[in-house]
Amino acid sequence: MLKWLTALGAFWAAQVAVAQVVGWWTFEEGTPGQVPVVGPSILDVSGNGHNGSGAGELVYADGRATPVALDFRGDGGRVRIPDSADFHLRGGFTLECYLWLESVGTSCCNKRYLLFRGDRRAGRDPWYLAVNDDGSLAVQVWDGAEEIRLDADEEIQLGEWTHVAGVFDADAGALRLYLNHELIAQLGGVPPPAGDLVPSQAPGVAIGNSRFTADEGVEGVIDEARISAGALSPDDFLPLIKPCRADLYGYGELTIFDFFVFQGYFGLGDLRADFDGDGELTVFDFLEFQTEFSTACQ
Repeated sequence: MLKWLTALGAFWAAQVAVAQVVGWWTFEEGTPGQVPVVGPSILDVSGNGHNGSGAGELVYADGRATPVALDFRGDGGRVRIPDSADFHLRGGFTLECYLWLESVGTSCCNKRYLLFRGDRRAGRDPWYLAVNDDGSLAVQVWDGAEEIRLDADEEIQLGEWTHVAGVFDADAGALRLYLNHELIAQLGGVPPPAGDLVPSQAPGVAIGNSRFTADEGVEGVIDEARISAGALSPDDFLPLIKPCRADLYGYGELTIFDFFVFQGYFGLGDLRADFDGDGELTVFDFLEFQTEFSTACQ
């Protein structure tokens, strides 16, 4: 655990020269299968003290970028973080996380939140990154008068770990969406998000859901969530996860089912079983698959 936190701290320090990280939740305070401790126990490793409290059904799960992630598929699962001037982000923002999306479908408002800032008032959310009901990404700002939302056309692959990011570039007045570090949508003429919210309406930030509303939680697992006060480029995003080539079943971790899928491909003469890359299927593909299986996800 310590070596992970040390490595993350070093990586964060390298990012400060590019943009100020205002919140970074890696979920390494838990262990897979554990329920978060009641209270502000979900730690912000940025050093800014924006620790979060779990609500609804949450459980720690196996991660992919780091050993531990947080599973939001339970009823009403969300992390609530108290509001702060750090989250005004009028000079630009980058909202990003690793996402394993199990399913999509009808929500209350055609979006399921990944990172969110708002209060109890409907339609008064200064910024959010979300997954639409069709599986595409969305990022939005509210400038105090109007909601400006950018939707992507490309859908997120279900059952695979994916890096997603929403960026507001204040200098260019632009919103951008990225999938695995690739720009997939952008919109110009965008004003800065609103800063202050109404103190009596319980303002704040949330991960995996909105602050309060039902049926807006993401049906998936998040491994790291990070908010930066500036428009990062892909070179400065959280790094892409090295693909696990032997994960043929697509579960995000290696199991006996990957062997079954490999055997199926091999039996059908499908070149997805050509692990040694020689253009034909031989016993050497079995040996290469076994090597990949034993090392690729470690």
